[in-house]
Formats: sequence, structure tokens, C-alpha cells
Amino acid sequence: MQAVKNAPPDLQIKDKFLVQTTVVPFGTADEDIVPAFFSKETDRYIEEKKLKVVLVSMAQPQVEQPTNGLSHAKETVGIPVTEEILDNVMKRLLL
Repeated sequence: MQAVKNAPPDLQIKDKFLVQTTVVPFGTADEDIVPAFFSKETDRYIEEKKLKVVLVSMAQPQVEQPTNGLSHAKETVGIPVTEEILDNVMKRLLL
């Protein structure tokens, strides 16, 4: 995973994260969790969730205008993330 070097002017991207969860035996150590646990060719229950990446401008907050009196705003949270944090997240996801 790499940080976006130049964000698109409209801050619209199609990047997503795939988060997978599965059940492992009690007492399984982190280092014992291998990619094979998440293989769809096994009989394991695997739950998946795609998380859409949202770029947020820190310079100007985005204000969404209602359409037909209805707000289509989605709750977003801007969290500053360092490269070290991203590396740690990726290491955990790739175990």
C-alpha cells in the first residue's frame, strides 16, 4: 500500500480495502494465522467487508447540499495517518 502522492482535484477515488474475518481455534497465536485461513477453497466461514477510501480535504470542510430537501451526507471521520501506522496495519492484514 502506498500513500496517494497527488490527490485528484475532486478528491474522488475508487480505492477500497477488503477486510476479511474468520474463526480460528482458541489460543491461536498471531504468527500462526496464515493466508490459507482466508482461502475460499476451504470450508471455513469467511466474512468480507469492503471499505471505501474517502479523501478528506483538511483545508476546507466539505458541505453537502441537500437534494429535494433530503440530505445524502454520510458520516466521515478525518484521521491523520502516518506511514508507520499504515505499515503496521498492512503487516497485520497480510499475516
